[in-house]
Amino acid sequence: MKKLLLIIIIFCSALHAQAPEAATDDIKNRDKFLYAVKAPKTFEESIDIQIVNGEILVPVTIKGKTYQFLFDTGATCALSPKLKEELHLTALTSSHLTDSAGDQSFQYFYMIKSLSLGGITFKQVCAASIDFKNLENMLCTSLDGVIGANLMRTCNWRIDYENKKIQFSTNKLIPKTDYTTTDFTENFSGSPLVTITTGGYYFETIADTGNNGNLDISEAMYFKSRMSESGHFKKSIGKGFYSFMGNKEHIAYDGIQDSLYIGTTLVFKQHVRVSPSPMFMLGNDFFSQFGEIVFNWENKQLYLPVNTKPGEPEVIFGFTPIITEGGVEVGVVYEDSEAQKMGFEVGDKILSINRADLTNVSKLQWCKLREIFKKEKNIEVTILKPDGIKKTAQLAKYNLL
Repeated sequence: MKKLLLIIIIFCSALHAQAPEAATDDIKNRDKFLYAVKAPKTFEESIDIQIVNGEILVPVTIKGKTYQFLFDTGATCALSPKLKEELHLTALTSSHLTDSAGDQSFQYFYMIKSLSLGGITFKQVCAASIDFKNLENMLCTSLDGVIGANLMRTCNWRIDYENKKIQFSTNKLIPKTDYTTTDFTENFSGSPLVTITTGGYYFETIADTGNNGNLDISEAMYFKSRMSESGHFKKSIGKGFYSFMGNKEHIAYDGIQDSLYIGTTLVFKQHVRVSPSPMFMLGNDFFSQFGEIVFNWENKQLYLPVNTKPGEPEVIFGFTPIITEGGVEVGVVYEDSEAQKMGFEVGDKILSINRADLTNVSKLQWCKLREIFKKEKNIEVTILKPDGIKKTAQLAKYNLL
């Protein structure tokens, strides 16, 4: 992987309804509240962005104060509980929210009178209130909210990964180079859905800028398609799949798919992650290979430049460290890795990396140390097993795929 921590961050996906009568009520509430966002009739603006651990962060101004929001086409707008209280908001409506792991929770929605991106003000922005603690720990940065699809669908957006800018406008935006056009539809909450064809199957996939991965597919599709027979996928076990409701231990597979179509656009040698989620998602690792992409919400089209840049190798140490309330521990272990052969298991306590003591490390200290570890090609790791036995291993990075 391009980073020490092989962790895919995937945020929330869509409002979800089940019974027909509940669906009717949810559609009414969606149209009345979620789709109530008001934007100026004509505008064009550009803002600088940050890309942290593959996630897009944007500055948002509310009542004269600037906050840090995640830019997430796969989510609805959302606020942290702290910001919700700071703005003195009261609940307007409620619904079930399904996260990217397929887990549901009952959430209240609130109305932000206005917020600004750059010099453009959006009014009547409906947002859920979500605890971002898990994502903040993983990102090593604070999150105040999410700019989601219910706001984005009011205009068109060009995401420039190379120059770290987002342009948005009521006018048509196009990439700077030759491009292909892929149609998309919207899911219940307005997130764009594109069709992926690979392994002899096709399926609708969320174009999800809240996902820092490439292509995530379900276990069911993996075993149903020819992918599981290719022998090109590597197995892991652990807590590497983050959604806003947490990260559970699971089995995952990572591999390279020789080719796939997104709409009618053919791309080659794509990293595919098989996750426990029932959903299919394309993330920033996929989109960034194009340098820039455009979501034309007016025509429901995704513009992708013809040329792509080669992806970086997925180099890892054979395990992923994560920080929890109990300290730094082994979060993911890859099958047949040197780490697994040395006895590393999910949940083992990590006492030190390169002799840096991690037993009482704060989250801030861990974030700083993690950036150092990412650059290393060889590390020495000491772990503590549940039975009290300590083990020290010398591990070298290797190409996973």
